[in-house]
Amino acid sequence: MIESIPHEEAAVVWGKEVLHIRDDWIMLEQQFWDQDDVLVKTLKALQIAQMSGRSVATIVRMKKQDKPQEWTEVRTADVVFDLELPDNLFTLSNLRNPRE
Repeated sequence: MIESIPHEEAAVVWGKEVLHIRDDWIMLEQQFWDQDDVLVKTLKALQIAQMSGRSVATIVRMKKQDKPQEWTEVRTADVVFDLELPDNLFTLSNLRNPRE
């Protein structure tokens, strides 16, 4: 478990974040707490599977505590690790004017 609490003068949205991470670095849950120490929303891994030889959270769901019947879910169907990317891919120039 990792509990992240910002400095008093930090310009941040959350009062704290709490992460639950497995020994193999898979994030099982991330909690978002407000400045009054009230849990606001949670991101939770619902399914973990092997992809490209590694464990991956294949279904994650974000939901607010006050609206548990509403949620956003992200499903990962495929993943590629150790992909070679050009050095200039994330430069400001290339992000503003992408080249093919």
